[in-house]
Amino acid sequence: MNRLIATIALTGTLLAAYSNPKAEAFAPTTHEEAYIKGEKAFEEGNYEEALSLLNTAIAEAGDRYKYFFLRALVNKQVENAEAAIADFTRAINLKATAEALYERGILHLSNGDMDAAKSDFEDVKMSSVNFKSIQYYLGLVYYRAGVFEHAVNALNAYAASTGGDGDTYYYLGLAQAALKKYDAAIDNLNKALPYKKNNLLIHVKMYELYVQTNKTEKAIKSLSAMIDLTNGSKKSEYYMERSLLHAQLGDITSANADRAKARTSTASVFGDM
Repeated sequence: MNRLIATIALTGTLLAAYSNPKAEAFAPTTHEEAYIKGEKAFEEGNYEEALSLLNTAIAEAGDRYKYFFLRALVNKQVENAEAAIADFTRAINLKATAEALYERGILHLSNGDMDAAKSDFEDVKMSSVNFKSIQYYLGLVYYRAGVFEHAVNALNAYAASTGGDGDTYYYLGLAQAALKKYDAAIDNLNKALPYKKNNLLIHVKMYELYVQTNKTEKAIKSLSAMIDLTNGSKKSEYYMERSLLHAQLGDITSANADRAKARTSTASVFGDM
């Protein structure tokens, strides 16, 4: 899933190699030419060249929003998050656009700075620009900050406007579980499940919710998925838990079979040591 929007239209001509004396005629003579050539280098994936050109443009004209915004995108591409955030901030100080706030908010979120990410995303939400994914990112920030009611509201809004996806329903279910809205949590985690069948954590959470709501047969189904996705001592533990659930349902044969599997699994773990 890719929620990132197209942030800039890329035009211009390809820059010739500066190390070649014959290419001197193609060297940029103004900061605008350097920017245009840097834009084209970015488009072609020549990020070092783009940075060099944009550094030249900014050295000559340090008051241009688009120069800092594009250099921030280049720094983001080369995974220099600190420099990218600094350039987005300079761009925002010149012109506080929703695009720059959105991009900086994503970087803050990736860095774990929830307060800064929340501030940027809320500013984008208040702007006239319609970024549907803002509701998702706000929901994620609120969830990680433990503000579960706000997380549910934002993620519900995102799901309503886009149809939702695995991550949306996953975090929505987790937030609802934290609010003890167990039936709604189970419903949304089930919607996430087709996207995350091999994700152990979602099966563990669903198992916990099924136990909490006394849905033993469904808890057994979740445990079975957990067993399939687990190795080592945890596998033995899950067999024992499933054995107990089978016993609760009066299925002694299955309970005994799982206890035997638990013993075999434990022996296998110690045998491999």
